[in-house]
Amino acid sequence: MFILDVGTQWNSMYIMLNRALKLKKFCSTYCGSESRCKFAKFSLLNTKSDKVAQMVSFLEPLSNVTKILCCSKLLTLSMGLSIYFLKIKNIYYIQTKYNTSQLIPAAEQMIKKLKKYLVSALEKPAPLCSMILNPCIKLRHLEKSQFFSVQHKISYFTVDDTIKLFEYEAQDFYCSPTDIFGEATLANDLSARTDQYISEPNENSKMNVLTYWSHHTKMYPSLSLMAKSYLGITATSAPSKQNLVCVKDWYQKYHEMIDITSVTTPASLTHSDDYYDLK
Repeated sequence: MFILDVGTQWNSMYIMLNRALKLKKFCSTYCGSESRCKFAKFSLLNTKSDKVAQMVSFLEPLSNVTKILCCSKLLTLSMGLSIYFLKIKNIYYIQTKYNTSQLIPAAEQMIKKLKKYLVSALEKPAPLCSMILNPCIKLRHLEKSQFFSVQHKISYFTVDDTIKLFEYEAQDFYCSPTDIFGEATLANDLSARTDQYISEPNENSKMNVLTYWSHHTKMYPSLSLMAKSYLGITATSAPSKQNLVCVKDWYQKYHEMIDITSVTTPASLTHSDDYYDLK
């Protein structure tokens, strides 16, 4: 079940375990002193600390992905909706406070343009994808702005509509690796497909996004369509390719620990503000 409202980021488990691992020696010394025998039961045994270290190593790449997407200094997709709402509300407020003939036409033009961006953003499931990584960035601003949005005839989208749209749109891209990667010859069974994908080299982190997609549009038609449909929001930028490259590095290291039947169509997305210029 997908829970919208949670208290913390999911990667807070990594932060907590990593901190405990760093304090292991201090805790062992404290609990092992003769004057504190009653605390000996709280000492972290080597077998347990090894398990904690393994979990930290497992969670660290996923924590890095969350930081890239949710702690970026750039305007990412996870924050775009709330910023659009805030700007539109501020302009309406200024209009009511300074009701002058010189200000109204310019303000109306700004609102018209921002509404176009906002409606486009509301129809994309990318904000919901961002929220899955960082539940602290919620869709609550949609609920708070619902009355304002309807009152000013901006949009009638609700949180439930957003989730339904995400589930519906995702069905179009739930396909085999053969469909995703065009005419490339791939293995038939799921295990071989996954191994083939994992063995492919990652792109360099400094790869120019426009160059990448312009060279791979024919080879990866479905991925290009996914990037355009899910991530093509004007005036925003999300480092989605870097995120999934990190996930791939993590998966390559730990995929043997995961049941192969639980893996479904891993794919890498890339987006740039100028994506629509690609032909």
